Amino acid sequence: MHWARRHKAVTIALLIGVAGACSTLADNGGGDVALPNAAAGPFRPTEAGELVESRVAPYALRDDERFFRAPSVLDEDGDPSTPAALILTAMNTPIDGVDPDPALMPDSLVQFRAADGRSPVRQFDILLTVEAAWEGSWIDAPSALRHDGRVFLYYGTEGGLGLATGNGLSFTRTSADAPLLGPTDTPSGGTPRNPGAVKLSDGSFRLFYAVDDGGTSVLVEARSVDGVTFEDHQVVLRPREGEAALDDPQPVTAVSSQGRRLTYLYFATTTTEGRRRIDMAARFDGETTFQRAEGPVYDPGSDAPRAPFVLRKDAYSLLFVTQASGTGSDYPAVAVAVAPAIVSLLPAGN
Repeated sequence: MHWARRHKAVTIALLIGVAGACSTLADNGGGDVALPNAAAGPFRPTEAGELVESRVAPYALRDDERFFRAPSVLDEDGDPSTPAALILTAMNTPIDGVDPDPALMPDSLVQFRAADGRSPVRQFDILLTVEAAWEGSWIDAPSALRHDGRVFLYYGTEGGLGLATGNGLSFTRTSADAPLLGPTDTPSGGTPRNPGAVKLSDGSFRLFYAVDDGGTSVLVEARSVDGVTFEDHQVVLRPREGEAALDDPQPVTAVSSQGRRLTYLYFATTTTEGRRRIDMAARFDGETTFQRAEGPVYDPGSDAPRAPFVLRKDAYSLLFVTQASGTGSDYPAVAVAVAPAIVSLLPAGN
């Protein structure tokens, strides 16, 4: 389906479905009346000219050897009014004489600089590689935030979720002997994966992750006062009818036009037919239950999107997402989308 027609249809479905089911969440311009708002989705893929650094929209990162994926974005200087950002991803390290295999799990976490917040330069810094015995054979799904002048970098591994802290380039694991969260911490006893961390306005932390539970995959939330010790693990979202699994949770905070703080939770949904899309739920601070939007916020068709990360700006939001690198492609790439769809990211003067 053509994007413009699909976007219109999705928008209508979202507004009708949510207005009837949960009419208390935030709207950017008209008060606390609807979910989602224009900056929360749906998203359209970026178009020609909206990415620079010789990147071909909608792909910010596309490499058929390193397979960059699972993006996370960190404000470069801690000042949200400036555009520069750091884009973190997982990566496969090429091996001489061995054909690259996108089915292999990544072995490194790397970081790119993007002066405009969305178009990474070609050079990257390696932040972490598999090191601790409990991590197993792979490392994936970076989720970074700033706290007390340091960067907290959460990540997924074969043995559970890890945490390293540092200055943004050099990191030290908080534990070399055990994961931050392992199977014994989760409600189902499964191994947690794909962390998404956020720091709330009261200084507390929330860590979301996916875990297998009874033949499906659910999303769990844990709470912390220091970002290191997490407790009160609770399942917050389960698949609905027609859905097989939920994965890749990524939270982002916002403030409604009425000054109410809320948390959006973006995640990947796999349907019972095997189709993947990006969905969203939200709740106001102080509430425990997330209310889901009735329709997807990003559904590019056969590209099988996953691992969303949303970066909110004053007038728009950017969605960084892992998806197929092109029609018929078998390797992942990082694409960028924008909401609301009417926003243009073209440089001034174009």
